[in-house]
Amino acid sequence: MSIRQFSIITIFSSAMYILLANAGGVPQAVTKAPGESNNNSCATCHTPAGSFNASIGLQVLNSDNLPVLSYNPGEVYTVKVQVSGTNNPKAYGFQLSSQDSLTTNDLGIWSEFGERVKQQNLTVQGKQRKYLVQSAAKTDGIFTAKWKAPNTNVGKVKFYFSGLAVNLNGNTNGDNNAFGQL
Repeated sequence: MSIRQFSIITIFSSAMYILLANAGGVPQAVTKAPGESNNNSCATCHTPAGSFNASIGLQVLNSDNLPVLSYNPGEVYTVKVQVSGTNNPKAYGFQLSSQDSLTTNDLGIWSEFGERVKQQNLTVQGKQRKYLVQSAAKTDGIFTAKWKAPNTNVGKVKFYFSGLAVNLNGNTNGDNNAFGQL
């Protein structure tokens, strides 16, 4: 093998690793929301053979920082996702969507993304959906953003979310994931 062939293979391998290791967000919907592929989960790419168990929780907080289970039209809430795991995972990631419980259309407007949080648009069954994802893995597993409720009462809103606890071993083996909905 020539040096040129070796360089091309090395560049290709590095590019593939970057594409597969999505510390900055997932390339497909993995929250288990309606319409998403039942086969898609964090485990699609991350082998869940880690020695830790992942868990995930979500809180919707009002302006007094108190948890709520319903919304007032047009009000802004803080949404807080917390991913954790046993046996000391090195970092965490997440994905989250807010949808009408009947139509599965996006509901609400996301803003004021917390540290290492970004919005990502993904296509699910021909529809564009807004997802929040990590822009980079976080060691404390806490991700926040502001969510503005719809301006009129449109009925029940469901939040679908998934989290990933990772070992940062340089590949996707030994990580573990969790799912939830509120």
